[in-house]
Amino acid sequence: MERLALSIKEAAELVSLSPWTIRKWISQGKLAATKLGRRVCVTPDALRKLVEQGSNNSTKEETGQR
Repeated sequence: MERLALSIKEAAELVSLSPWTIRKWISQGKLAATKLGRRVCVTPDALRKLVEQGSNNSTKEETGQR
């Protein structure tokens, strides 16, 4: 069963980035997050969407598309 929420640290480890980067993306509105009590959590779906968008942007940049 897939987890419903990931901590910032867990999300960062999944995409091989720093927790600081995940927090920055949340504050910039690039990554949706939910507050559960005092913890900030990211859903796996939100993280997956961001990764897919990033890979789509990379493909466009490589081919010169916008």
